[in-house]
Amino acid sequence: MPYDIFISYRRKSTWEMGELIYNSLKTRGWNPFFDAEEMVHGEHFPDQLTAAITGCQDFILLLKDDDLIRCDEENDWVKQEIHLAYKLNKHIIPVFIEGNVNLDVQDEIAKDISKRDALFLKREFFPLFFKMLIESLIALPNVVAEDERAVGLEEEDFYVKTSDRVANKYDTTRFKTQERLSVQQTIIMPYNNLIYKKYFADKKDFEVLDLGSNNGDSVMKSILPSFCPRHIIGIERSEPMLEAAKKYVGTTPYISYQLDVEDDNFIDDMKSVMLENNIEGFDLIICTFLLLHLKKPGSLVKKIKKLLKPGGILFIRDVDDSQTVSYPDPERLVKTFKDIDSKLAHTGYRKMARELYMHLRDAEYSYIEYIPEEISTVGRDYDERLDLMNMNFSYIKENVEDMIVPGKPSKFDGYLTWVKSHYENLEELFSKSNYYYKCGIVSIIAKR
Repeated sequence: MPYDIFISYRRKSTWEMGELIYNSLKTRGWNPFFDAEEMVHGEHFPDQLTAAITGCQDFILLLKDDDLIRCDEENDWVKQEIHLAYKLNKHIIPVFIEGNVNLDVQDEIAKDISKRDALFLKREFFPLFFKMLIESLIALPNVVAEDERAVGLEEEDFYVKTSDRVANKYDTTRFKTQERLSVQQTIIMPYNNLIYKKYFADKKDFEVLDLGSNNGDSVMKSILPSFCPRHIIGIERSEPMLEAAKKYVGTTPYISYQLDVEDDNFIDDMKSVMLENNIEGFDLIICTFLLLHLKKPGSLVKKIKKLLKPGGILFIRDVDDSQTVSYPDPERLVKTFKDIDSKLAHTGYRKMARELYMHLRDAEYSYIEYIPEEISTVGRDYDERLDLMNMNFSYIKENVEDMIVPGKPSKFDGYLTWVKSHYENLEELFSKSNYYYKCGIVSIIAKR
């Protein structure tokens, strides 16, 4: 199948954004060419580039800093890509990343392109940028992406409104689930502690609300040893997790309540909790990997703003699977696992992070800081790499099983067979010291 979009980039400056655009276009049904993903080993590099540009309709040119003026170099690859796209009269879309592009180029064709209307991309505004990008494209998406037909995956629109997502109902009593939450807590804790240290190192007697607190370990092991909160109110709907959290009750500032954040009466129930504990408002509200599991995350961030003190902080930790990188991965194991994962109701919306900024803007928080981060295999030993795999993939088999109705054959039977037969291969991939895996997470700070 010919490529309909060519993504031109430079590895040192715009590779990451190129990969994000590539994945986003791919999941929406286009067939883009991005050489980090699409190069066929054994083919002559220029010939494959020539074929890809010749067959495409749209040519996306990613530019940052001095990327354009490097086209004045005689043998510059990007220059050759631009010249061929220009010669073939392709629809060229310049994209200026972070707004810092040096346009003082001498090459006539590059100079002409620099004068065209460009799109501007900042990471925190990616959803808005991507909407503008797809409106600019000439090429139309396929109903089902070609590479997904090969594994029986039906195309899903990852940019549907998050209010239409299915809420997560995973069983926290499962040993595997509790084990994964423990691993997740260990990996994420250093990242969270940096945030707490920055905003609460010198504060005493502050009030903390932890939504989706599970067994309380995450907030207690991060906040209690180093800070001095007056109360830590943990909200959890799972009774087994509340039972596990009782170890903290009575001897610490931690108090847990069984409430559902999606219940219509949640805010009224929270006001009763606050009255019971003589809390006028919270200095800190924590949402760690919670919003991706909700039907209406935008509604919740609006509601809980009322529970913050003036100047109080909402700290959100969430995930963005569009930032995933797996290399070398010749069988594309990680991509297929993630594709299957995206079809499962209990998984939640694992690209939630990219939409949260706009939810917070709609809720009119006075200050919003979006901090993209990443967790990777770099510097991790064998056990730590497998822990990272466990955190990101161990739940998939159980979530596929949850989608299967006995006696009613469906596509999920095929997914389960594939997951079972390839999980050991995934473990082997993560065990290799030369394997690189990266998953995207974000910290978001919003103030009332």
